[in-house]
Amino acid sequence: MPSNQYAGLSVFGIGVHMKTSIAAREIQFNAYPGVNGLESLDMGGRGRTTQVTGTLTGATINDLIAAKTQLESFNDGTPRVFYDSAGFGWRNVLMGAPEFEASGYRNGGTAFFWSYGVVLVHLSQT
Repeated sequence: MPSNQYAGLSVFGIGVHMKTSIAAREIQFNAYPGVNGLESLDMGGRGRTTQVTGTLTGATINDLIAAKTQLESFNDGTPRVFYDSAGFGWRNVLMGAPEFEASGYRNGGTAFFWSYGVVLVHLSQT
């Protein structure tokens, strides 16, 4: 069973944490002159969001830049299939713009790391 994948690729790196939340329902409130109270109209659900944090790694700075570029390339408005950490598959998921917390650096001379966060928007509830 796949996990931590977007568009069939393992683009999230290591130390991945995912938190999926259901979006609040859209509700329209109406008020009418001369009538006490409010009327509410349920406008339906608006999908979900998944907040992803992780760390991209590379043996060289060029490997790290390639991983960063690949992750950023999915911020193109095209919905794709996403598998979360539990292996649950979600269709029609958009990736937002990743936010990187630090530039690449060497850890004891063995690898380069880059921490990031990104929000995925589920266009449907399931």
